[in-house]
Formats: sequence, structure tokens, C-alpha cells
Amino acid sequence: MLYAQTSPAQKRRALREQLASGELVRFPGAFNPLSARLIERAGFEGVYISGAVISADLGLPDIGLTTLTEVAGRGQQIARMTELPAIIDADTGFGEPMNVARTIQTLEDAGLAGTHIEDQVNPKRCGHLDGKSVVDADTAIKRIRAAVDARRDPDFLIMARTDVRAVEGLDAAIDRAKALVDAGADAIFPEAMRDLGEFEAMRTALDVPILANMTEFGKSELFSTSQLRDAGVNIVIWPVSLLRLAMGAAGRGLGTLASEGHLREKLGEMQHRGLAGVTVDYTAVSKVNPGTDSLLYRGYPVQELAATQPFEAVALLLWNGELPDATELAAFEEHERAHRDLDPAVKAAIDLLPLDAHPMDVVRTAVSVLGASAPAVEVADNSSAADLAKAKLLFAKIPAMVAYDQRRRRGQELVEPRADLDYSSNFLYMTFGELPEEVVRRAFTVSMILYAEHSFNASTFTARVITSTTSDLYSAVVGAIGALKGALHGGANEAVMHIFDEIGDAANVGPWLDDALATKRKIMGFGHRVYKRGDSRVPKMKAALDTLVAHYDATDLAALYDALEADFVSRKGIHPNLDYPSGPAYHLIGFDTLTFTPLFVAARVTGWTAHILEQTASNALIRPLSAYNGVDERHIDGYVPDSAARAAADRPEEAEA
Repeated sequence: MLYAQTSPAQKRRALREQLASGELVRFPGAFNPLSARLIERAGFEGVYISGAVISADLGLPDIGLTTLTEVAGRGQQIARMTELPAIIDADTGFGEPMNVARTIQTLEDAGLAGTHIEDQVNPKRCGHLDGKSVVDADTAIKRIRAAVDARRDPDFLIMARTDVRAVEGLDAAIDRAKALVDAGADAIFPEAMRDLGEFEAMRTALDVPILANMTEFGKSELFSTSQLRDAGVNIVIWPVSLLRLAMGAAGRGLGTLASEGHLREKLGEMQHRGLAGVTVDYTAVSKVNPGTDSLLYRGYPVQELAATQPFEAVALLLWNGELPDATELAAFEEHERAHRDLDPAVKAAIDLLPLDAHPMDVVRTAVSVLGASAPAVEVADNSSAADLAKAKLLFAKIPAMVAYDQRRRRGQELVEPRADLDYSSNFLYMTFGELPEEVVRRAFTVSMILYAEHSFNASTFTARVITSTTSDLYSAVVGAIGALKGALHGGANEAVMHIFDEIGDAANVGPWLDDALATKRKIMGFGHRVYKRGDSRVPKMKAALDTLVAHYDATDLAALYDALEADFVSRKGIHPNLDYPSGPAYHLIGFDTLTFTPLFVAARVTGWTAHILEQTASNALIRPLSAYNGVDERHIDGYVPDSAARAAADRPEEAEA
């Protein structure tokens, strides 16, 4: 979606719950909507919108020259672009008490989660400058009462800012803060506190949340979040920091441009490439809910699906948008079981490949052969019905490809599928030649569901780009498999087991991690750019791994798993992603390490094909631009353009298609 999907009411409720928890919430200042997106992606709890920044953005000094229309307009632009609650600086409320009342309702309408009203005389000035004047207590109280009376959503946060500390001292500031709380303020913003002791004094005197302003070059020391938390602060803002960083970088860049005539040496400092933060298109297939950090398939939290649904039902959900009823599920299961066999042409192609070929190369080739073996007219048919049929066929066929490749590497014969088994049982039967225990079947099913879909990841985006050219579904899936092979995307579950093999024993974790961090080695299986508080899929997969550990009595592996997780999280504050528990789970089940990512393919083909169907239904060619940074135009010595080249160069510009 273009704008946030969390409603203003939900954001306000989330902020209230955060404050009620007693934890410190961090609100960096956004200077435009894109910077708010950066704040959200970096894992902060909220966005602050500074009056000083709005003034600076308009080229004005921070002395109360902005209007309510300008402030509310900018606030709306920022608030609607982020799933986080946004608090805005309303200066002195833009006038007398009735103006304050209008300000509150305008800011509510703009989608803000809260605001603060200060007790300076208007025209006001930056709270960390000398020469401020404050209004009397009665006037300040009237402003807050007007604000509280005017709000329509009781969760809209009314914060009172007091600048009395710099004018009359700490004791007077505490008295003013108490009076403002009595007037109905939900929180207090004591401006220009000199040290942590002053924050602690405010905390002792008040029973509402307090805010700390960590603006640079001001009256307050730049305390850390841990220091502020220990002092009892509930909200911390860095109001102008991002603008100062951005403007500083812009100034340095302009200096380089003026002196060098180009910015080639600055390319490494720019936000560039990778499409990070760029909204490419709409999707209704999946999303990560920022409020709960849950991955949703068509609105359902994936952990709920993994706990209650067979993988076949989840596949239908991804393709069709709804969970199937019993009749629909039975029909699909019958269809899938009838198409599980390994096609002779595909088997022959696999047999031609060397045994040391990576299994991802094998499954990529097998899918390509399957598509090339189908009637050309069927392959070229990109209708929704035709592509859904291909998606169902791949769902049924890929397990045989993966299972046979592992068996042939071990010198074992092909195991034919059994139509009396469900998807997971049959997959495991074809791989190992025996029926799985229920605990194994269930853990494997959980992994398939958790891996099935994850929005516009690299391989899914690859599939959608290929689909946007109107190429066929098989080609799109083959391209997606190629993208998934990369260690930065799909190969991480393999890498986890390689790390475990290196470490060997839980007792070796500390020295191994010391060396890995000292050499700046990337530790696979930890961290995910989408999740702010850890991958929401991990608890369900870890629970499945625990059942396998108990089943196989794999206490040594569990000890190594726990030791590495605990040590890495304590040092880096980065939590495991899905690959961390799934790698050991696949290992215990009996899969070769190199087979782990093909298992990912078997699961993710459902998500890929759901996106292919969605892309085809409302297609536009995905063709981004690039910024050229090579040499300027140059010519071959002695080259003389012919008449056709000269005529082409002289043509007028074409009209847009």
C-alpha cells in the first residue's frame, strides 16, 4: 500500500500501551515522510515531528512563525506514511484557548498520535536557547485544559511542555508540571533539564510519563537511552538529529561537487541501489503486521496456520485468498496425489547431471525441463486458470525432484510416491524410503508452512519481474530458484549447519564467536531486515525443533544451538531468523545439508506462484532506472557517422508511448 495500514486510532492505542508498560520509547525526529520510513525500518517505537524542523524546512527561524495549517499538513504527510505513532510539536497551541482546542482537533484529523503544548510566551523560541519567557501558571493551565476538553479520541496524547526550568529553576518547573498534570496533561515534557538528577527529580514528583529532549548543542547533556531509562524517563526524542545529519551530508556533497565537478567519490555515502525502502507495487498475498510483528498470509498469522492447517490448505489460501472448505481441500489433495510422480524426461535430465552439482542447480534444471516438456501452447498460456494449474503441478512435482536428487547422491534408487499419504508424509517417504514418525511429519509440515511466503523478497521479486515481461510461469519460477540459491537469501539454513559443524560443541561457542566477530564474519541465521523484534516465525519452528531434539535425543545439538543463540544475542542484540532453527531441524530429520535450500524451494513455490498470479492479473512491466557512473561519452578515432546515423541524431524527440 502507498500509505500505512495501521489506523490513527490503533497507533494511539499502541502508544498508550507502550507508555503503560513503563519501558522507554524512542522517537527520532522525522524531517519528511521518507525519513519516517527509515525510522520505522530501523526498529524505533515512534516518530517525532519537530516544530523547529518544520520551520527550518520552510526556511524560517524557530520563533513561532509557522501556522497550524503548515504544521498539521506536514504532520499528516509524515504520519500517514508510517505504521508507528507520531507525536508533533504544536508550539504554544497557535493562539488563545479556543485556538488550542481547534489545534487539537486538527491534529487528530491529521492522524497524529499526540502533541505537546508549551508554556512559553508567543512568539516563542527554541527551548535550549537563552532569553525565553514563560506565561503565568493560569494561562498555561488554560491551554492544557482547552486541549484536553477538545480531544475526541481519549487515546490522543496531550503532553504539556514546560520551559520554566531555564527561567525560574527546577523547583518552580516541578510545581508547574504538577499543576499541568492536575489540569489533565497525560505526560510532561520538562525542557532543558541540566542533568540526570533533574530528570530523576521530575520522575519522583510526577506520576505521569515524562519526556527527555536529546537535541544536540543544547542545555542538556546527550544521555544514552540506558541512562535515561534508569532515571525514569518514558519517552526520548531526538528532534533535529536526522535533519542535521542529512544537511551536513548535503553540505559536504555540495562542497565536493563545487570543487571536483562530480560526486563519484560520494557514491558510497548515498542511499542507493537494492530498492531498499522503495514501494514497488501492491500485494494482497502477505505482509508483516508492524503492530504484532506477525507474518500474515492473506491476513492470517502464519504461526496460527502452522498450528492448525495442513500445508495443502495453506497453498490454496495463498493462491485463492481464502482457506478451502473440506470439499475444496479434498479435491486438491486428490489432484496433488495424482501428479506426484517424477516425469521420465525430468529423471533423465537429473541423471545426466554430476553428483557434485549443487542440489539447487538440479532442482532449477528439473523445473526448466518440466516446463520445456509441456506442450508449447500450454506453457505460453498465461491465463489465470492455466497458471494456477501450473502452480498446482509444480507443488506436486517438486518434492519428487528434491527427494530423488538426495537419494541418487547416496547411491539409492528412486522411491515412487504413495497416493495414500499426505504431502509431508509422502515427501519424507520418497526421500528416506520409510514412513515418518508423526513428530517428524508434523515438524516438517510446520517448516513448509513457515517458509511458504514472505512478500517481496529477492526471489519473489525476481519472479514478478520475469512475469511482468509476459514470460511464462516456469521461467519465472526458474529465475526465482536462481535468486534463492544465493547465500544472502535462501542459503542461510545450510550455512547454519556449516557453522554448527565448525563449532562442534557448545563449549567452543565463546572462542569461535570471538574470532568470528573480530574478523567481521557474517553470522548466518541471525537478523532479518523486515522484523523489528525478532522473526515471528522462529518460536513456532523452535518448538518443532524441540520436539525433534526430544525424539532423537539430540541434547548436544540443542546445547550448541542454545549457547550460540544466547551468546550472539547478548553481544549483538540480534535475534535468530527462521533459518536458525530450520537448519538443525532438517539435519535431525535426515536431509543432507545441501538439500536444505531445495526444501525451501518446495515450500516457497506456493508463494512465488501466488505472486505470479497476482502480477499477471494487473500487469505492468517492471523496468526501474539506474544512475550511470561510468566515463563520459567518447568516440573511436577515425569514425565517421554515415548518413543514417546523422539523420537519426537530427530527429526530434519522440512522443511518449
